[in-house]
Amino acid sequence: MPKLLVETWVDVYSMLTDVFSMPSDLVLSDICLDDILQMAYNKSAYEGWKNYAINQSQKN
Repeated sequence: MPKLLVETWVDVYSMLTDVFSMPSDLVLSDICLDDILQMAYNKSAYEGWKNYAINQSQKN
């Protein structure tokens, strides 16, 4: 899995809403860490992480 530089809660928020297409109200509620890990190990989520990392590196 590509390493992402996550510096702020905003980075985490945008990652969850953009990469995982989670509704913002769900992101702002109490998300169980286990749920996030489940998504992170999901194949489609992995592709999303890769695309997110590529997009972030192109912005910089």
